[in-house]
This record gives sequence, structure tokens and C-alpha cells, in this order.
Amino acid sequence: DGEFSNEFYHYMKKKFLRVKLTKPKASRKPSSELYCICLGYLG
Repeated sequence: DGEFSNEFYHYMKKKFLRVKLTKPKASRKPSSELYCICLGYLG
């Protein structure tokens, strides 16, 4: 769900220096599968 992804992304941006949402290459196009890569935990 796009709204959930957007809210989740902004929440994680407050907790980490770098946040990236990415779709795995092996994932099928209709799949809503996303990976969230977060670096630099702020606490």
C-alpha cells in the first residue's frame, strides 16, 4: 500500500541517517514487495 510505504519511510527517516526503499530485481512486477535499507541509526 503506497500510503503505508510513505508513512513508514518518513518515520524511518527520523530514526536513520539514510533510508532507501527498493524493490528486489527478482520480485514480480505486480508484487508489493519492498525492502527498506536503513543506515546510521540515530536512536
